[in-house]
Amino acid sequence: MSVSRSNMATAAALHDNLGSVEPMPRRSDRKVPEKPTMEMLAAGSIAGGVSVEAAWNIYQAMLKAAS
Repeated sequence: MSVSRSNMATAAALHDNLGSVEPMPRRSDRKVPEKPTMEMLAAGSIAGGVSVEAAWNIYQAMLKAAS
């Protein structure tokens, strides 16, 4: 199967299943807590290579940008 046919098959499968996808939530809907746990901040700190304080600031900035 060529790349083009593969892409066409993928596009067709996605189109056929589009009705089963849930609508996107409104921008104001939050799926994360307003205040992260210490475990969340520690994980963000490690993943980003930053201090826990910086991870907290990043988290707050992301929530502000989403509102």
